[in-house]
Amino acid sequence: MASNAAILVVDTANLYYYIGKRFANRKLDYQKLLAKANDFAFVRRAIAYGTTISDEAVNFITCLHKLGYETQYRKPRIYGTGENRVIKRVDWNVGISIDVVRHVTAHRLDTVIVGSTSIELVPLFLWIRENGLRSLVIGAGIPREVRDASDAQLDVSEDLLEDRMNGAG
Repeated sequence: MASNAAILVVDTANLYYYIGKRFANRKLDYQKLLAKANDFAFVRRAIAYGTTISDEAVNFITCLHKLGYETQYRKPRIYGTGENRVIKRVDWNVGISIDVVRHVTAHRLDTVIVGSTSIELVPLFLWIRENGLRSLVIGAGIPREVRDASDAQLDVSEDLLEDRMNGAG
């Protein structure tokens, strides 16, 4: 295995929701997140996953690319029309897990950094541990199940949020 080489996978919707609950009207600074992840292990690949209904996320996706993230965005399924329209959320947990297994195997990584607090990722953390790899979970309100399954945890604090003055991030 490579020494201290990592993949960073980030569920942007999960982080947005839980950080928003903890820090009203504040957003994560993805540049600071990447820097903090690199403090834990050398990030060879950073992938951000998300959902977009129309083109409202284009500027955010462009910003992520400029910061060095690859992006995986897809549209949710929409059922019905008019008032009966139901938008089915996009769940990236399986996609994230498959990508981690594929990248760890292909690129001989030894560390996985996950930006999500989803308990549905516990099997991924267990796979990471069973394969002798290290894991770090980054999020707000990390559940006990995720804490127990991961090796290290980083609760998002003010220093990882966008600057209040200019909203840069």
